[in-house]
Amino acid sequence: MKIINIVAVISMIMFTFPNCSAFAENGTLVIRWSSLNLDPWQQKRIKLLDYQWKQINNSIRPILIRDQEKFKKMLLNPNISEDEIREQQRQIFIKQEQLRYHALENFLAKRRLLNEKQRELLHDMISK
Repeated sequence: MKIINIVAVISMIMFTFPNCSAFAENGTLVIRWSSLNLDPWQQKRIKLLDYQWKQINNSIRPILIRDQEKFKKMLLNPNISEDEIREQQRQIFIKQEQLRYHALENFLAKRRLLNEKQRELLHDMISK
């Protein structure tokens, strides 16, 4: 159960604040990668990963928001069938899962760039 919660928190890290220091803001854990004493190569790679994440997020999130708005309207429309509502909800879940998947993969890619000491600092940052 704790592992699932950690994965959910890590996924949310990438969603909201990819470059802030680790702290709780509205219940969201945030990481400031630059506080890990990155070398220039690591900084460049993390910047690239941030760019890739923004591209993915910018392509999926608007569709998710649109689908959520459509879902709200469908719930209020007496002419929409239950099956249509369920299908719309399924589409929302798919988009949310895509974002969580990419968020976790992005986090793990960044984590792989770190040396042992930096990983320890990351762990300390997250566990506080």
